[in-house]
Amino acid sequence: MRYKAYYKRNMECYASEKEYLYALKKRSRLPEGFRCSTVPLTFFLSERPPSAPYKMNLSLILPDEASSLFGEVFTKNAFLGFPVIIGRQRLGNPKVRGILINNRIANVGVEEGLEDAEKLLEELVRLTGSDRS
Repeated sequence: MRYKAYYKRNMECYASEKEYLYALKKRSRLPEGFRCSTVPLTFFLSERPPSAPYKMNLSLILPDEASSLFGEVFTKNAFLGFPVIIGRQRLGNPKVRGILINNRIANVGVEEGLEDAEKLLEELVRLTGSDRS
């Protein structure tokens, strides 16, 4: 109950969706020299019966120039997905060009998961005109 009282006193309220989106936009500016994007997608897993498509988001943080100023927080799961393995390797590079984040499927235990993750990064390099860092 203590938490409810705190949120009632401290949560901002908005009269409309338009007002909320305006407030969100005002406080969510990126630092100069960065771009970002999020794309929702759906797909069917080949390992499971196609009962319904899986939903996922891909998010990209892309600085104008490669940078050494990236931090990292990864899962502590015992079974790491290939995007986590690749991310750990690449964040050890002197400079990183960008970060691609997926919010769901990490190809854990899938034989071609590493190859799929690398193909995705190659396509990102092609689309952004970046190098492979």
